[in-house]
Amino acid sequence: MADASIWRGEHWVDEIDLLSLALIAGTAMANAFATARPPVDGRRLCLVLSLPALVLLGGLTAMVAQDRTFTDPVAWLDAWRGSKALLWAVLLLSTWLVAERGEPLGLARHWILGCLIGLCLVCLTVLWELLLDGGRLMPVGGYRVAAMFWEMRLGGGAIDVYLALTLPMLLWCLVRESDSRRWFILALLVLLAAQTLVAMQSRAVLGAALLASGAIVALVWHSPALCRWQPRQRRQAVILTLALALQVGWAMTQGGDMPRRLDAVGRDFQARLAHWHKAWGLLQSDTEKLLGLGPMQWTHRYGNSPGPGSFGGQLAWRQSAKGQWVMRLQGPIDDPRAGPLFAATQRVKDAQVGSYSVRLQLLAPEPVTILASLCERYLIYDRRCQWRRFQVGGQEHQVQSVAFDLKGSDFSPDAWLARWRPRTFAISVLTPGTRIEVRQLNLDSPDGVDVLVNGDFSQGHRFWLAAAQGRFEPWHLDNQYLQYWLEGGALGSMGWVIAWLLALRQCWRVRHEMADVAPALAASVLAVAALSVFISFSELSRLSLGVWLTLGTSLLLRPKTSHISRM
Repeated sequence: MADASIWRGEHWVDEIDLLSLALIAGTAMANAFATARPPVDGRRLCLVLSLPALVLLGGLTAMVAQDRTFTDPVAWLDAWRGSKALLWAVLLLSTWLVAERGEPLGLARHWILGCLIGLCLVCLTVLWELLLDGGRLMPVGGYRVAAMFWEMRLGGGAIDVYLALTLPMLLWCLVRESDSRRWFILALLVLLAAQTLVAMQSRAVLGAALLASGAIVALVWHSPALCRWQPRQRRQAVILTLALALQVGWAMTQGGDMPRRLDAVGRDFQARLAHWHKAWGLLQSDTEKLLGLGPMQWTHRYGNSPGPGSFGGQLAWRQSAKGQWVMRLQGPIDDPRAGPLFAATQRVKDAQVGSYSVRLQLLAPEPVTILASLCERYLIYDRRCQWRRFQVGGQEHQVQSVAFDLKGSDFSPDAWLARWRPRTFAISVLTPGTRIEVRQLNLDSPDGVDVLVNGDFSQGHRFWLAAAQGRFEPWHLDNQYLQYWLEGGALGSMGWVIAWLLALRQCWRVRHEMADVAPALAASVLAVAALSVFISFSELSRLSLGVWLTLGTSLLLRPKTSHISRM
């Protein structure tokens, strides 16, 4: 939940960074003042730290190999955004392990509990989102939930990764629970998570969840003693399984767009193959194929290459000699159909009924078509809109003032929660290869009050955020293995693969000694590893942090070496 970038307009520094720093500092201080300092398995800790180091080293080596990046601060900021989660994970695991007196079992239990609390919050958020948009708790056709994962403004499987990470933990906790009340609570959360999975309508997450569930069933079949259910709970589990089958079956046949999405699997896979092929073609030399391009550097090459998947627009900020900030908004590279799919946006709190109007001052060196809209939008999907498309004549050095009313829906309440729907103002450049400089932007409500914050850009880019709809290829690679290769070369990709292979091996070794946590972590790692074939997330710092903490916690597990414990 610790990310308000959609309100602040900043995405290089997030609340998750402040939270991580506070946790690291607080835990380190508590460790420093501890009276007893327990021993820590230094060799295993070094192993856990070395794998993220491989990924970081691979990316930094690629950055250093490109001399131009030393004079390009934006490139280094992007690299920081794509790498900081690894740094936070290393520091958090180190301090947490010491705080747990060197015992990884307590750390694993706390981490799994935290993930389950987070999963509960996500499920409740999804239910609220469904009520806002469709007035019911069932999936809406043409709509996939996004929860509070603001990273999805540029596409990406943020909520997909979180469900794949936490749902296997929930299933294993249910298997291990023997108390009737806690079992009922966990079963209820399973049903909520299944409804969230149905509302997401994600084929990849559904496959990853089924794979993790199959692994858990196989483990229990192989070692029945791991399941701690009482006879009554076994009967209740049959009812729960039937309810889950009905949920998934309904989604496959009647609910939302899942049937259509399943029919399009072959076509979508071919498009994804073309996407990966173009991304691999970004590596232009043998050195780049070995070292990569650096964290988040591939996106600039990919989006600026004409053809399918090019940028639908770009947003930049410039400060004049007088200190005035200017919004520089660019249209698509070559495809005019991509213009409406990218915009500079701001969330609007006002919920009045009626027509809104726009006033702006801009500099347009050449004739350009612009689209302005105000929509009931939750991150990436529009519901009802007011909009206006207008043209501005080219004037090289003269600032033009434009004012017009928006047309479309008047946002009259059409459901009992309609007034709570979030609204988003967006402005896009539609003419390929053109750009404008916006000096001031105002959105007047029906009663004549400007509802935009920082419309004169006196606070820089605060409250303004770039967002895409429907064309996410320039920002999201859809394959984590390939993305780590593009960013960190062979070294970075090797560190990622070795990390999850060793994590699975370590969890398997202690599956009986640490039966409460090891299979849960193993199922989670397996689900994320499978999902990573079709999803990439290293650019999403919150999700990447969660994945690396899960991998690190798995790697820290170790079997007991005392001969007495093995008697």
